[in-house]
Amino acid sequence: MAMDLMREHTTAEATLLARDERVIAGLDEVSPAIAEGLGRFAEAAWEVVDGLHSGGRVLFAAHRDRDERQVDNPTLSAWLAFNCLREWRGDTHWALVVGADLNGAEVGLLHNVMVEYDEAEWIARSRGSSDDEITEGWARLEKKGLAVDRAFTDAARAMRRDLETRTDEICAQMWEAFGEENTLAFCKHLETHHDGFIAKVDATAGANWMPAARHVH
Repeated sequence: MAMDLMREHTTAEATLLARDERVIAGLDEVSPAIAEGLGRFAEAAWEVVDGLHSGGRVLFAAHRDRDERQVDNPTLSAWLAFNCLREWRGDTHWALVVGADLNGAEVGLLHNVMVEYDEAEWIARSRGSSDDEITEGWARLEKKGLAVDRAFTDAARAMRRDLETRTDEICAQMWEAFGEENTLAFCKHLETHHDGFIAKVDATAGANWMPAARHVH
């Protein structure tokens, strides 16, 4: 839907340029301190991006191949580099999801194992799954022993957490390449602003959006 709307009104490149123009302003809306000092990580982050392979990682490859380095704007350049790394992790996770034979509705439903929202189907519905697709998703999960009467089993909890662990294990190479000193400094620079980001999401999109950014139980 989003891509159809974009093609109807503009181009992909124009969309990305509009995004780039809002990055720092958007960070400043949460806290000006985020952008301050972020640029010092740009060069090291791009070195990590350049060292990662793109096999099977189409979103990462698309961002990297656009060559988004911004020499004259190190803060934006750093943000774009870390966005590439985010996509590398996302592509990795989806490859594991495909390997586990999970469809879109199943993935949305299973993510509730991580966040335990009161509405177990909220994430699946927020990602566009219809009633019929959700019914099929529950049926597929039950056939695999991951749900009973639309409730998750212990096997589902173990399987979902294993997916997350395997994703983290594969993606550890990014941070190893970035280096311990850079990684700790980067985390220290951003972690104090986590609650500010979540508050901004809550105010603009609601308390359930961006589940991956929220503290898990």
